[in-house]
Amino acid sequence: MAKFALVVFLFIILQVISVHALYTEDKCIKGEWHKASPSAETAAFKTCHAFKDSSCCTAKFTVELMANETRNLYNHSWHRCGQLSKKCQEFWVKQECFYQCSPKVYQWALPSVRGALQGVPVCSDICDQWFDACKTDQICVENVLEDYNFTLHNENFCPANKSCITYQSMYGNGKNLCEKMWGGSYNYTKPNANYSNCLMMDGSKPSLTTAKPSIKSHGVTNTFCIAMLVTLFALAVSVML
Repeated sequence: MAKFALVVFLFIILQVISVHALYTEDKCIKGEWHKASPSAETAAFKTCHAFKDSSCCTAKFTVELMANETRNLYNHSWHRCGQLSKKCQEFWVKQECFYQCSPKVYQWALPSVRGALQGVPVCSDICDQWFDACKTDQICVENVLEDYNFTLHNENFCPANKSCITYQSMYGNGKNLCEKMWGGSYNYTKPNANYSNCLMMDGSKPSLTTAKPSIKSHGVTNTFCIAMLVTLFALAVSVML
């Protein structure tokens, strides 16, 4: 009986370990320009360097991003309210690198929409820095994924009833910028001491590997997981007795 109880206990431990492995394994979301799985890239990688050693985007993608931004990739322009300042534009590039190249964001993929994300915990530092860099630049829509007028070829234009206003007026702070600009894709998250609870878009924190997905994104609840563990533990104890 004691041996059986030990087997049950070991089974519980293995299940916990396997769940942890599932949550921390690098993968790629199924987006239009994403690779099937992350891999190291070559010296031809022109930007997004933080993700070069384990990247979901190709060197070809980075070359195109640096040459034409997203105009050829999505037929999308970042400059509908005039040319962005250099410092603001740099954050648009960082966001694109993060979305396309990071092997961590898959944990928050939205299953119902190919290539979409929901609630990725982005460290508040990067959101605040982005807002500061762009606050005097202009934009005409709050949600760049949905609020533009789009042509049949997906080219984006400002709606006739929307005027260009500053990022300061549109968002007010870094939290609103991160959470509203991309339609709920990102969640403004205050980092803990070792940044293990959020992701930096520029890949500057090595603790990216410790970030965990939201329970919602996997359709599992904390209550259910705890209940299962308690039940199995109780079974092991009863067998020992």
